[in-house]
Amino acid sequence: MAQSASIRAILKGLKGRSEKGYYIHTSGAAIIWGKPNGPNLNPKIWDDVVDIKALTSMPEGALHMIEDKVLFTSQLVFFLAR
Repeated sequence: MAQSASIRAILKGLKGRSEKGYYIHTSGAAIIWGKPNGPNLNPKIWDDVVDIKALTSMPEGALHMIEDKVLFTSQLVFFLAR
């Protein structure tokens, strides 16, 4: 089963519950991973709040972005920073 299908199933189950439920999703650092460039490291330090727009608008090809977009388009997801 694809991860995005699993996420959709979990969200559907949460939406149908009479009791409040929680789903905590973490993407990990892979979403901002870039190809290694020898000894040259990317100096960017990412911040979950300050960089929320950049983190939620990565291109479709970014690792895990398909799964993340399932959550971003869900009405059940709320961000601390909008």
